[in-house]
Amino acid sequence: MNHALGKPDRDVTNFKKFVIAGSVWIALGIILPPDLIGINYVVGAIVVLGTLAKNVKHLHQDVRPVAKLIVLAGALSLSGVILRVIHGAMIGVEFPFPSPADALTLLTYPVFIFAIIRIV
Repeated sequence: MNHALGKPDRDVTNFKKFVIAGSVWIALGIILPPDLIGINYVVGAIVVLGTLAKNVKHLHQDVRPVAKLIVLAGALSLSGVILRVIHGAMIGVEFPFPSPADALTLLTYPVFIFAIIRIV
């Protein structure tokens, strides 16, 4: 019997692909040399955030605003990491603190808190 996957089957299949890809990402983070771990983290985080942002529109209308806030918080956090690396490269310090990136990192917390409040 040749029939297209129904929505629930397709969702499970996509979730399995996401879990497999995430497992490969984590495994790479474990086995890669230290110089490449940061790149692996950033690329993986961009893929995850992009996947989440792309799929938010498929969520139920009641859940969608909270999911958007969580994606925003993740994007702010990742942007803070990237900005910290760029700032560190500019001033010659591996992990500068304080850094302008702290503003993005700190902004992540109220966004997450607001998402939690929206749920409760």
